[in-house]
Amino acid sequence: SFQKFWNIVEKLFGIFLLSEIGYAELRLSALPVLTFFSNILTPLLWRGRERSFKKAILSGIAFFLLSLNLHAQGGKQTNHWYLNLFTMLDFKIEPPTLRTTNFNGYHTHTNASMADYDGNLLFYANGRYVLNKLDQLIYITDYNSSLLITPQPYNDSLYYIFYNSLSYLEYIIINMNGNNGLGEIIKRDTINNKLPGEGLIATVSDSSNNGIWILSYIGGNSLLSILLTEKGIEKIDTSVINFPLKYINLSKNFSFSSKGNYLTYDNMNYNYLYTPSNYSSCFALYKFNKKTGKIDSSLFFLDSIPRISSVILDPNEKYLYRQNFSIENNINNIESYDISNFNYNSILNSKKIELNTSNIISHGNCFYGQYTNRLDFIFVKDVVYFENDFYISRISKSSLINRKIDSINVNYFPYKKEYISFPNFLPSYFDSTHFQPCEDFQVFNQCNEEFTYFYAPPCDSFARYEWQFNDPNSPDSLNFSKERNPSHQFTEVGTYQVKLTVRTILYTRYFTKNITISERIVEPTHIGEDEQICFGDSMQYNITNAAPNSILWSDTTTQNSAYFSEEGYVWGAVYNSCNEQRDSVFLTVIPEITRPFPEDTIICMQSEATLNAKNPRSTSFEWNTTDNTQEIIITENGTYSVHIENECFEADYSTNVYFEGENGGFNNANIFTPNGDEFNEVFKIYESNTDEFQLEIFNRWGKRVFFTENPKEYWNAENTPDGVYFY
Repeated sequence: SFQKFWNIVEKLFGIFLLSEIGYAELRLSALPVLTFFSNILTPLLWRGRERSFKKAILSGIAFFLLSLNLHAQGGKQTNHWYLNLFTMLDFKIEPPTLRTTNFNGYHTHTNASMADYDGNLLFYANGRYVLNKLDQLIYITDYNSSLLITPQPYNDSLYYIFYNSLSYLEYIIINMNGNNGLGEIIKRDTINNKLPGEGLIATVSDSSNNGIWILSYIGGNSLLSILLTEKGIEKIDTSVINFPLKYINLSKNFSFSSKGNYLTYDNMNYNYLYTPSNYSSCFALYKFNKKTGKIDSSLFFLDSIPRISSVILDPNEKYLYRQNFSIENNINNIESYDISNFNYNSILNSKKIELNTSNIISHGNCFYGQYTNRLDFIFVKDVVYFENDFYISRISKSSLINRKIDSINVNYFPYKKEYISFPNFLPSYFDSTHFQPCEDFQVFNQCNEEFTYFYAPPCDSFARYEWQFNDPNSPDSLNFSKERNPSHQFTEVGTYQVKLTVRTILYTRYFTKNITISERIVEPTHIGEDEQICFGDSMQYNITNAAPNSILWSDTTTQNSAYFSEEGYVWGAVYNSCNEQRDSVFLTVIPEITRPFPEDTIICMQSEATLNAKNPRSTSFEWNTTDNTQEIIITENGTYSVHIENECFEADYSTNVYFEGENGGFNNANIFTPNGDEFNEVFKIYESNTDEFQLEIFNRWGKRVFFTENPKEYWNAENTPDGVYFY
């Protein structure tokens, strides 16, 4: 029955989650949502090698992500952007803050960094150095390389750094538990020492492997696929990319989509800037099999007009976006392609121009005599950050939504004349599939000799759950569980520290909670009977069969006795971590007697009037007319008084009543009291069948203070002193 209950809970939670995801996946009508992470992988790594030799320019145009709060998807491993040897951009602080690293060395312009789940920096690296969070050197490679950092799946302390160089592909393993939490290198090994690797990209595999695929271009039409699991590197294989070799240039620009089901390629050759007629531009789209680590199918698109370009997929893998740039053909825009139908003609015919980017993308900067044409974008929360050689700029989201880039806020930072580049992150860190929030667990039924039930809200779809109940008298086989929602019968009354470890491919979370197991309370609690008190008094209720720390009253006090003075239900409970016994009563409060009618004279134009002496819980009424009912009917002028009693109080009240009858065709009163009590507030003539009407009011000195010819208009004596007036 309990399992059925949780099945219902999870279905309801799933409906809520789907509604949230559905909202997050809405495409903006002006500019569809784009992914950024698949474009900051291989191109950046290859670019690092180009810059390290001071020979070539940045290759191509990258894209940006217009996301709905990208960094709020769960983990914060991408909170620190290592931009160059001297500079770190910290997104853990709002707004993002730049800090200068305290390390001097050679900068290779291919960067990566790693933070823990809460966004605390662990270490960072470029193609030459690895440094810990204190900017201390912990590793140096033999020569400049492109790199990629991944965690070892289901491990909270081991991280792999893969390096590509001109000679081989290698990796190192960092243990963050070593060197007092600052990290130490525990292994270095070579994967491929025959073929050079160029660029590194990665994605999470499917559930059949529970690992991470790392891909590297190794020449010709081949990609090297490496499967990293909790056991280490388990599989190395090659995959054919089916791409015409003549269109593959020095920039091996392969990128994964966020979910990893697609792979893209574009040949954005920088030499196009010099001799554009000699080069062709193109891009390709591949279906990636996350089970086998190989390419399943591919589509190749050749441009009729040469240009520099780069491609990227949106988070839902429904649209492909492409940045195009050509000086000769005046091209500078973003195109979209619908890839829902994986068909060449269908995709090509769906092309649409989404945004003109001429306001933010230019290719006129100069460095060592070379043109620089690389521009990378990352969208975080409400600001788009983009880099171009020596500076980072940013623009607001509203400018993009309005399909305009016309309010650029450029921020120049001191980079000591070093190029900057965005870090190479594992794209799965930005996929909500792997970063649903991991919340603390819940506990139900903490009674001795009964089962206690534990519920862990679902988070990562690949999560593994490890429970430790720390029940010393329970056998080991029962003291641990790998179920998500286990149960455990504790051996005796007491307090136990229960630990839950949630391990996923990308992160590990720890939750600890002290729970108390108690005997079930069976003796009923009795606090008394229904009572009534007089207003101003209080009633004392008592619980005598329990200690103060196990008592709770409806007024939140916790002592054996509690005092109440307001009318309503009163309850008291004896409780522990298992259950409670509660009793409730109703307390009646007899109120004070209040004046039932105005003290002012009442003017009545009718032939009779009603006086009501109503008071809550009053039991006796004695009028000077000898009546003993709550209300009386009167027909004559006079002073009327009543004596009222209830079970606690008594009071006397009186009022004057004056009747005005007919007088020359109209009725009127000659006394009124404009004092704000809503009785007799105005002076008014109650006319009857008159053809002409005129009212003038004078004070005792003959000065007219009011005039009207409207029989419905009245005099409220505003700003007029009390006294006698004539009309």
